[in-house]
Amino acid sequence: LACSLFNRNTPYVMVGSSIVSAIDAGPSPRTCCDGHGYKNLSGSYHAPILTLADKSFFVTLKEGWLRHGVAEIIKMAVVKDITLFEQLELAGPELFRSKFGTEPYAKGSSIEPLAEKILAGAMRSYVEAEYDNLYETHQCRPHAYGHTWSPGFELQAGLLHGHAVAVGMGLGAFFSFKNNWIDQSSFNRILDLISNFELSLWHDILLNEKLLWGAQTSVIDKRGGNLVAPVPRGSIGQCGYLNHLSRTDLRAGILEYK
Repeated sequence: LACSLFNRNTPYVMVGSSIVSAIDAGPSPRTCCDGHGYKNLSGSYHAPILTLADKSFFVTLKEGWLRHGVAEIIKMAVVKDITLFEQLELAGPELFRSKFGTEPYAKGSSIEPLAEKILAGAMRSYVEAEYDNLYETHQCRPHAYGHTWSPGFELQAGLLHGHAVAVGMGLGAFFSFKNNWIDQSSFNRILDLISNFELSLWHDILLNEKLLWGAQTSVIDKRGGNLVAPVPRGSIGQCGYLNHLSRTDLRAGILEYK
């Protein structure tokens, strides 16, 4: 954001030293900062001239930081890439416990090449989605899955970003299931994957009706008057958009999801 403001356009190189920055925030053309109790409230469109993603950085990270970063990979798998989803199912929590195959004991094991495929798949699906709509000229953005309600409660709940997104993904998958957009088996697989990676599916802050409705109202304003909440639809790896959800339905859905 500072580079976008300084002289109105200062080129920069992004070096992703975490999961989120390597496969999501790093290649993103959007810059932002938090404000007034919301995530990423202010920002600009200012893409890096080069993004470097080197997983050797991951060995320096605490396990919890890697765990919550996986949520950004799961979101792309659920709404855009079934192969990536299946690779995540195969890898399981060993993915972050081995620090994406960078721990010495993981060298030469099956998790090392699998981690490479997962990182590549996550980056590919993210860049395809993001750079097809570089300046958000429309709001049909699959990579916003899990990011509809979570910006409104992440800071207040004190959650790491990935855990807040995971809660949002679980809730979004539930609304998709209730609309008969995905079947019971697909819904269970999504929740099982999130849970298997030891990510959150629930936080009591969801019971704060005023806060959650405020979060939805805020995101509708941001998205030009439409909810446009990306959720899995049809099958895992495909995306649809929930565009109408009343305050009553939101409250009832949250209580049923709990």
